[in-house]
Amino acid sequence: MIFLCFANYGYAQHSTEANNLQNVQHFLSANRSNVAANQARFIVNEKKTDSGWLQARYYMKNQEIEMQGLYEDSALTIPNGTFYYFYPHKKLKAIEKYVHGKREGTWVSYFENEYLKDSSNYKDDHPVGTVYSWYSTGFPKDSVVYQPDGEAVSVSWFRNGKLSAAGRYTHWNVPTRTWVYYHDNGIVSAKEQYDQGMLVNKFYYNEKGEAIDTTNRDSEAKFDHGKWSEYLSKHLYFPSSYKFVNGNKAEDVVLFIIDTKGDIIEARVDIPFEDAFDRIALNGIRSCKSKWIPEIAHNRYVESEQRQMVIYNDINY
Repeated sequence: MIFLCFANYGYAQHSTEANNLQNVQHFLSANRSNVAANQARFIVNEKKTDSGWLQARYYMKNQEIEMQGLYEDSALTIPNGTFYYFYPHKKLKAIEKYVHGKREGTWVSYFENEYLKDSSNYKDDHPVGTVYSWYSTGFPKDSVVYQPDGEAVSVSWFRNGKLSAAGRYTHWNVPTRTWVYYHDNGIVSAKEQYDQGMLVNKFYYNEKGEAIDTTNRDSEAKFDHGKWSEYLSKHLYFPSSYKFVNGNKAEDVVLFIIDTKGDIIEARVDIPFEDAFDRIALNGIRSCKSKWIPEIAHNRYVESEQRQMVIYNDINY
């Protein structure tokens, strides 16, 4: 019998002690925990070099590189050098640079369509100059301009080009003074006043611009009173021509966005298993026609990124 299980999850950082060995290989599940090879989604190779410990992580499905980077220590806690990340089909995902554990130089990330996603520069672990992010369409999403003393001005936009938020930071990431947030129709949703990161006053407005009470409405995206797992169980299935041979469990991970209207957009396989399973998981999520309740932040709907794990278990293995 095959059971389908579904879980939304966050990654847990993995750390490895090498115990002075020159080469180490181990296997990781989709949530980055150590597992046996027959349950792995990643193969990890760690090699001692003259410059430190080189780690390379590969997708189990196609043996293509997913990440490569250098650490100073065998516990792999102090990155030092350039790290490269890739999508399952070889396209470059991101480049990050570290010096003795601190962010340094230019960082960039890309969408699968090869458009820029983020671009930033760091000095001694702090952002410098202008940090940009974009939507997959190429339209701007965020822009933060940093001064050398950590003072910054931030502006963000919705996918439709309307202003989303504007405000200031101090000490690089501490909100200060008045921040203004907007509904995606261009109407102000909230004005929030900060003193060294502490929210001291706020005003809320509905989508018509009328003042309303300031009860906190922030919430994560929701699907039909928590019935998302029920929806998935009706639309995902185990392909009839397949059976497990080397294990009793398999995992697929699909990433997607809930937009401000409650629709699923930009769904893609984030961690693949096999093509047939990937297609079933992806098509099942893409075919959802029912609306989600979008995430609410600062009294307005905003986009949210969702990670969906699909676990196939064979109890008769």
